[in-house]
Amino acid sequence: MHHVIISPEEAAEPNVRIRGPKAHHLRDVLRLGAGDTVRLTDGAGRYAAARVLHLSRSEVIFERAEWLRSPPPPIEITLMQAVPKPPRMDWIVEKSVELGVAMIRPVLTERTVIRSPEGRGERQAARWRRIALAAAEQCGTVWLTDVAKPASFDEVLNSFSGALLLIASLEPQARPLHHVLSAYSSAPKSIGLLIGPEGDFSPAETAAAIGRGARPISLGPRVLRVDTAALCALSVIACAWPQTASSFAAQELPESR
Repeated sequence: MHHVIISPEEAAEPNVRIRGPKAHHLRDVLRLGAGDTVRLTDGAGRYAAARVLHLSRSEVIFERAEWLRSPPPPIEITLMQAVPKPPRMDWIVEKSVELGVAMIRPVLTERTVIRSPEGRGERQAARWRRIALAAAEQCGTVWLTDVAKPASFDEVLNSFSGALLLIASLEPQARPLHHVLSAYSSAPKSIGLLIGPEGDFSPAETAAAIGRGARPISLGPRVLRVDTAALCALSVIACAWPQTASSFAAQELPESR
C-alpha cells in the first residue's frame, strides 16, 4: 500500500484534496486510479486508509476513513550532524529518516568546509525537509523527522537536554559504541548523537561536549567518512534498541467509507 504524508490542513477534511506536484506524483508516477486505496498520515502519529474518488490534471481527491494513532517511538534520537560537502548531507538525511531519527540538527563546526551565505540556512533546511518527507513516505513511518536549519556547535549542544549524549571521536579515550550501549539495562528515552566533520571535531569542541556529559564513542579502527559514520552509529543503536523506529499500531486499517 502506498504511503502518503499530508498537511494538517489536508488532514482536517474527510475528503482529502491533494494538489500540485504531489498530485502529479500520485497520478503519473504511482499511477493511482479511481478506487485505489492508500495510507494517509499527518506525520504526527495519525494514519488512515483512503480511497481515490477522483483524479484530474490538477488534483487527486481521497475519501478518508477514520484516523488511527500509532504511539511515538519510545526512544527519541537527535542526530547532530556537522554539515558535509553536498550531496552527502542529502544522503545522511534520507538514511537517518529510514533509521528512525526524530530530529536532525545540522551543525556548523570549526572545521566545517561549507558555510551557508547569510539567509541561505532556511532554504537548505527546506530542501532537507523535502528529502525527509520523501524518505518517510518511502519507508512508511507515521512520525515525520524534524530537520532544523544549520546552527553553531554551541547552539546545537546547548539545545540538547536528553538522557544520553554521544560524540563520535577519534580520540584515544573514546570507547566502542556497542560497549557504551551495553552498559544500559534499558534504553534511555532520548539520545543525542554528535557526528563531526572531515578531520573530526576540534579539541575544544570535543572538550565542550564532554564537559556537558557527552560520552566519546569509537566506531571502529578505521577513519570513516562523515556519512558512513552517521549511518554506522545509527545502525548500531537501531540494532541495540530496535524500538527506535516507529511502527503502526497493531490493528487493521479500517475499510474506506
